[in-house]
Amino acid sequence: MLSLAPSSDIWRVLLKARALASIALLGGLAVGLAGCNFVTPQATTNHYDPSDGVSGNVGQVDLRNAVAIVNDEGDANLVLTAVNRSDDDIDLRVQYESDGDKQNVTVKLKPGANNVGYGKKGQKLLEDFDPKAGALAQLYFVYGNQEGLQLGVPVLDTTFAEYAEHGPTAKPSPSVSPSGTPSGTPSGEASTPADGTEPSGTPSGEASQPATNG
Repeated sequence: MLSLAPSSDIWRVLLKARALASIALLGGLAVGLAGCNFVTPQATTNHYDPSDGVSGNVGQVDLRNAVAIVNDEGDANLVLTAVNRSDDDIDLRVQYESDGDKQNVTVKLKPGANNVGYGKKGQKLLEDFDPKAGALAQLYFVYGNQEGLQLGVPVLDTTFAEYAEHGPTAKPSPSVSPSGTPSGTPSGEASTPADGTEPSGTPSGEASQPATNG
């Protein structure tokens, strides 16, 4: 007759087999999930701009979230954050196109973070700005002997609530200078004829003498 192993030994064998199967399954899942990173790129590793603006780097200057806010008069306010990573002041030149010509404005940057175009007093005005709201304005950023950077900067208007206070201030209308010597003769003075003769008639305020008869 065949001798049967004790039931406790059978359970030990079954438990060991089940444990080995679980370990093998977990190992397979770990390898499979890790392989996803090699096949599918992670979205968190992709650089993108989380807001409406665009970003870039020029030498030791980091440009962040650059937008151009336009008004109906054809001007724009350049709004961005510029981080100057150097220890010196930097004159950043911004070039844009106006009626086919290149125009330049200078942005003075202190070391550290600089908010450009925020508030009415801090506006960086781009006058006679060609691009309209909804377009991408090609702006060129450069300073010193650094290699410049061209960015397609989104053009927005003040219909967006978050940009309403950053719209460019309208240019003041030219003042009208007062005219020169007023024409005509002041009231109360008799005009003199061109031939130099005295004016006819009796001045007002004096009684006329009656004519005497023969």
